Amino acid sequence: MGMSGDPCDDDADFGRRFIYRQQIARAQEYRHDADLRQNRGQEERGGYRLDSESDRLKQWPNVRTMIRTFFFFIRFSYLRVKQVGFMEGMELKQQFDELQKIFDRCIKHACRVFEERIATKTVRLDSEQRQAQERQEYNRIADELAELYMHHSVLSDLRFCYSEPAFLWEGGFFEALNADEKRKYLAFSVPSFDYSRYERDNTAYDAELPYFSAVVNIVVRERYAAYLRQREISISESSQKSASIAVPPIAETENPFDSILTDEQIAYLAAAVNDVKMFNVSLSADELKAIFACKPEAIVRSNNNRLVAFFFSGLSSRGLITPNWQSVIATHKLFLSKDTSRDKYINQSDLSTATNYIRDVGVEGKYATLEKYLMQVKRL
Repeated sequence: MGMSGDPCDDDADFGRRFIYRQQIARAQEYRHDADLRQNRGQEERGGYRLDSESDRLKQWPNVRTMIRTFFFFIRFSYLRVKQVGFMEGMELKQQFDELQKIFDRCIKHACRVFEERIATKTVRLDSEQRQAQERQEYNRIADELAELYMHHSVLSDLRFCYSEPAFLWEGGFFEALNADEKRKYLAFSVPSFDYSRYERDNTAYDAELPYFSAVVNIVVRERYAAYLRQREISISESSQKSASIAVPPIAETENPFDSILTDEQIAYLAAAVNDVKMFNVSLSADELKAIFACKPEAIVRSNNNRLVAFFFSGLSSRGLITPNWQSVIATHKLFLSKDTSRDKYINQSDLSTATNYIRDVGVEGKYATLEKYLMQVKRL
């Protein structure tokens, strides 16, 4: 007989074989009883009678059949129990998935309300005031969570699984319920849930779904607290980043470049820098003058380190700035590298590599443009 892919078909086939073997066993019993009666009749008429050994030999096949039948019955029962357990598990998972959708709807709405409220409260505050307000909010939420856990110890596992999309199934909440509470969750009709009724009274379904409002309150506050923690980390990282980039180092000496450039020459050089697009922004004469003084108003990003090296090397070779210009730029962190994926200052090694490169290339393109400006600057 061919095997079927459906376990129910296999069980039905096995059941038929089980009944068939029982019928054979009964037929053998009837035939054996008939033989015994026939022997007794022959004995009474002077015929022969089987000895006890022969009787036992005739009975032995029937005993083997009974043993096989017993084991077949045990296997059949095991398969039925296993199948029923599997089906019950699938039905339980489906019920939990539907219940999770109800929890998710209530939780997501409340989380959105909390996040919008704190955003409204802090929209007109500066960074420091906003951080203080959010810390105060975080402390309030932490107190509310402690109160909820204190009154609902059965929900303590939620602190470890609140971020799980299927926390109802994955967490230990259901296992912590008593038998009656579990039956209520399994018997609850999901289509009967009325969200408007829940909005009017968040505890409206606590009798049908034990701890429903408490679960929502805990998960909402755990996720909101995590949101506030992440905001604080982001603001802190942003502040550190701004401090490392926007606040330039202050020069200890009055003229670190030993520059002898006049204001007129610096204005001319600012035009040269902008002409070849040396940096990510255009520079005014005052901004370039602040760079030569190592007191820039903001840190600019290099578009081409080789152009930077060509420019300062040309000024140095003409005696307009110090030969140690590479060290000055690196020490005072005047420029950021071209790589926008990270905020890395141009160091002395970068400038040295760029300088070695420009010694071996011809003066053409943007290099030729810069060279024309540099040749004219001493004549001003």
